[in-house]
Amino acid sequence: MMKTTDFTLLETGAGLTCPAPPGFQSSSADMSKSPDIIAILEDSLDRVETMRRIVASLAVDLELRHFDHAREMRSLLPAAFAKTRLISLDYSLEGSRSASPWPGSGMDAVDLLIRREPVCPVIVHTSSPGQSRRMAEALAGAGWTVRRVDFGSRDREEKWREAVMELLGAGA
Repeated sequence: MMKTTDFTLLETGAGLTCPAPPGFQSSSADMSKSPDIIAILEDSLDRVETMRRIVASLAVDLELRHFDHAREMRSLLPAAFAKTRLISLDYSLEGSRSASPWPGSGMDAVDLLIRREPVCPVIVHTSSPGQSRRMAEALAGAGWTVRRVDFGSRDREEKWREAVMELLGAGA
């Protein structure tokens, strides 16, 4: 059974904060009770819904955690690295629902990842070929396993599903 969690930054008097949603566990002791996760950085709700359907169709018990802002991913994902089985990154986040005027980009998430030991494979799913290549090369150079999926193509959903299945070793 797949669970989903969405995160959105809020603007407060003290600046931008990303409140933990109900049920979010941040300590390693609490994380041991939570399911493994797929972390997705994506601003399009339609794409996120498609990804949820794809993951739900696989024979995996994973929670999908969706971020539409690079800063929130950078602040919340490290606490969940031990449970993260797959990360999927978009480059352009112009449709973010965040209160922040600049949601960052997938490269901001890559900058976090390349400073850490690889914990899982990464899919770079963007329609920007140059940025996709740049992100994938940076991740691969730091030892991460990476697959690129061109989200500008008509068969993007099937290609993303194939990449998820390959990287998770999932059947069906």
